[in-house]
Amino acid sequence: MLDDVGGRQAELSLRRRSTKRPGKHQSGDNRTHQTSLDLWLQAEAVSRPMLFKPYFVRDYRRMVRTLIERHGYADAMSRSVGGDYEGMGRAQSQVLCDEGLRDTDMIIDVGCGSGRTAFALSRIPSLRYFGIDVVPELIEHAKAKAARPDWRFEVVEGLAIPAPDHSADMVVFFSVVTHLTWNESQRYLDDALRVLKPNGKLLFSYLEKSNPRHMKAVGSLFERTYHLFRGHGVKNVTLSEDQIRRWADQRQIEFTLRGPEALGQTYCVVKR
Repeated sequence: MLDDVGGRQAELSLRRRSTKRPGKHQSGDNRTHQTSLDLWLQAEAVSRPMLFKPYFVRDYRRMVRTLIERHGYADAMSRSVGGDYEGMGRAQSQVLCDEGLRDTDMIIDVGCGSGRTAFALSRIPSLRYFGIDVVPELIEHAKAKAARPDWRFEVVEGLAIPAPDHSADMVVFFSVVTHLTWNESQRYLDDALRVLKPNGKLLFSYLEKSNPRHMKAVGSLFERTYHLFRGHGVKNVTLSEDQIRRWADQRQIEFTLRGPEALGQTYCVVKR
């Protein structure tokens, strides 16, 4: 159940693919969506300046496009978020409800990926939702799977949430701080505190330094370097309770830690 393993693609391969205009859809092939004009235009727009993107944008876009090339669109949309698309979506949805998500709340899903959480939550008719991610293909799939025209999805490239102050009842980061440095994560989490309403909740999952399974998922320095070089990996990091406690103490906020039983990752709940 540990999230986010997968994909490979070199920049040269991406550029080659971007220069070839897609043809008509091929029926019966799950690569059909990959060759759609919309996704081709998105790839064309982001591939040329890729070297100038933040590493977490560059690496994730490269990984997803490699997964699409290797496994086809449908399978890649599940692999890109760690597999078990519907099962993990249900687990995440249940965690959010257990932590107090109400049917009429406004939730911001940071790193919404291909929409497994959105898909699971889409059955709640009065829920308001805003999902953001760095990969255009994932955002398009999330939007299609949720099939909620009243919901908002947006591609982002930085460590800020494009939402007004005090506008969300809950902000969730599933498998996001797992792929950022702790300094970067703190910036992102601080922005989540900005957009939370009074008494709102922030939830983020992470890989725990004291958990052997989490350390194994991160891999050795050689393994991490190899996978990044091959293009089928992204940065993976661990956190400790002490790091989270220092961050919370500096901001004078309280937090609760939950074990990895529900999601595979440990997660932290902060009340504004």
